[in-house]
Amino acid sequence: TVQFSSASFATAEADAATITVTRTGSTDGPATVHYATTNGTAVGGTHYTPASGTLTFGPGEATRTFAVVPIDNTVVNPTAR
Repeated sequence: TVQFSSASFATAEADAATITVTRTGSTDGPATVHYATTNGTAVGGTHYTPASGTLTFGPGEATRTFAVVPIDNTVVNPTAR
């Protein structure tokens, strides 16, 4: 089983968001998980560069990360709640 380290992530437009994925249960063998960003309060291509890929966990590894890069634009962003 894998899960995100947080239910939501936020960052300034100048900084990439590092998304941490945690593997729970046995870590004895290797495991892979596919990921992809989806639109929510931010829109891919307007607010961030869409990201997708595969995270590979080696034996004994419990966390892996990937980055989501914001797009610095002139759009006024609403306050997150």
